Amino acid sequence: MDKVRHLVVLGGGISGLSAAYYLQRMSLNGLKHTINLSNQYNKITVLESSPRIGGWIESTTLNNGAIFEHGPRSLRPSGVGKNSLDLVNNLGLSDIVVPVLQSHPGVKNRFIYANGQLHTLPSSLGALFKKQTLFSQRLITSLIKEIFKEKNCKQDESIHSFVSRRFSTEIADYLVDAFCIGIFAADCRNLSVRSCLPLLFDAEQSRGSVVLANLFPSADIDEGIEKCHLIKRAQEEGWSNWTLRGGLQRLPDKMHQTLKNEGVNVTTSTACTSIEFNQTNAGKMVANIRTSSGANIEADHVIGAVSSQALAALLPECHSTFTNVLSSLDAVDVAVVNLEYSGNVLDKQGFGYLIPSNQKCKLLGVVFDSCSFPDNDRQESASTRLTCMMGGSWFQEYFGDPHSVDHDHLLAVAKETIREHLGIVQEPENTAVRVQHKCITSYRPGHFKTLENLESYIEERNLPLSLVGSSYYGVSVNDCIYNARKTAERIINSI
Repeated sequence: MDKVRHLVVLGGGISGLSAAYYLQRMSLNGLKHTINLSNQYNKITVLESSPRIGGWIESTTLNNGAIFEHGPRSLRPSGVGKNSLDLVNNLGLSDIVVPVLQSHPGVKNRFIYANGQLHTLPSSLGALFKKQTLFSQRLITSLIKEIFKEKNCKQDESIHSFVSRRFSTEIADYLVDAFCIGIFAADCRNLSVRSCLPLLFDAEQSRGSVVLANLFPSADIDEGIEKCHLIKRAQEEGWSNWTLRGGLQRLPDKMHQTLKNEGVNVTTSTACTSIEFNQTNAGKMVANIRTSSGANIEADHVIGAVSSQALAALLPECHSTFTNVLSSLDAVDVAVVNLEYSGNVLDKQGFGYLIPSNQKCKLLGVVFDSCSFPDNDRQESASTRLTCMMGGSWFQEYFGDPHSVDHDHLLAVAKETIREHLGIVQEPENTAVRVQHKCITSYRPGHFKTLENLESYIEERNLPLSLVGSSYYGVSVNDCIYNARKTAERIINSI
């Protein structure tokens, strides 16, 4: 009788669901160059501690039909984003994809709030030659100078250091600082350029210049997937990003349903409480998992798709060297405040605005949801949806303990700041407040070396464990899905 290999995924967020999905598909269909895969049968279990699946992706549909996104709201179609489009296509969600084109105001108009006003970011080549309100010199001057800057051979440095060195401190303080706040909700002075913005780091290392690397880009990377019609559409129509009609939550929901239909056991409200690694009589390492329901599961392989801190808490003391490194990967708390106003209350169209850290504002930024994704507005009358992000690296400083913060206070701060910045004086008709605890990992300088140490520890001890999720190789949804697929390929090829 063929050996049943039990693969257990910890975490039902987008990384865990993607890992389970690809493991199941590869087990059923086989991989190129994989021998005798048809003789193997894999049982897959997903353990999720909360009552819902999706992790940081969470969409709420209001009674009037409007959608509030409490986490990620859109994905980019380029680079590893092609893999996400391929996934969406295979899941049968193509008909509800809502693209935003490069020509859309939500793409062309992006703002920074600084010194008491909104500043429009340059969105065309011509704008680089014009004096911008935030900068003492035209941006084209910094770009030209960057071409002739000496290459730095450091293994890593902070994003702020990198941009200051190659462009200017002004660009680092305003443009890049705000950009990093929008992605990582963290201070770019403490973020690794190599791990957080690898395209910039690689550009200097390979071409000696970020500008030259962008003027003469290498051929687009083929991520090893067939070009489905969604990928072709995105390229032909010039998509900038995309979401799903009805909210991005529909992606993990569909993955969950697909996994259930294919026999994968996805269990919610069931946490893994401990993991031990043991060697069988045959000399094989297995994982013994205990759950909150009292069950004991023997797994041939464990995919840790929970945060690094959560995974560290599950492992025994004998692996303290490993768990100490896992615990050292810090993550930030972010408050997300959703607001819906009656009527069209914005006098500017755009994606939204970010606020540099030197402005000492309690908001990180505001997304103009109704501008980019009007399909997810209520349909019976005009309305405006905004999302305010707050906290991040500065949560404790501005709001105190994220676990005991008053949600009414967060809402009041959001509404008052919106009045000050955008002149919206009316009260919102609908609101929602979420505090997303430890939701975005801050990759510190040297993060790549930390990952090397973690992977070496696993390999040297032959542990049946793989690390996926935003704690390690990218915080975006696209990164999480792609890295889950690559991990699934390695696992299937090794069993």
